[in-house]
Amino acid sequence: MSHETLQVFEEEKNTIKEYSFWKLLISNRSRTLGNCVLIIKRDVHRFSELTEEEVVELGVAVKEVENALQGAFRYDKINWLMLMMKEPQVHFHVIPRYREPREFGRKNFVDGFQASPLTIEKLELTQEMLDLIRNEINKSILGA
Repeated sequence: MSHETLQVFEEEKNTIKEYSFWKLLISNRSRTLGNCVLIIKRDVHRFSELTEEEVVELGVAVKEVENALQGAFRYDKINWLMLMMKEPQVHFHVIPRYREPREFGRKNFVDGFQASPLTIEKLELTQEMLDLIRNEINKSILGA
């Protein structure tokens, strides 16, 4: 059974890749093109409670996610946020940042680049658009 954070980000619909200890999901609360969430699969509420194996796999996942997002959308920089303000389980918000607008799926995505990712308005994306983005990232992961 999945925990609260996985449910909030709708793992059934939005999973991009499942690792042994982590799940990568497209964020259903996106702020930029390719905004993802990397979530620990077990119910852990403190970063310090991760096992050595979970930390090692986190490093592998970070490299793979950054490479996949670069391949899919050519971000200019990337923000990793670990906030856990609403959902208590350990997870990271992965927010690709763009100096110039990006067009994808006939939609124009504009990022405030220098702005804090917390101040960027949430995008109103349909599940269809989330699926297109998820599939594009997945293609980059499989090609890596």
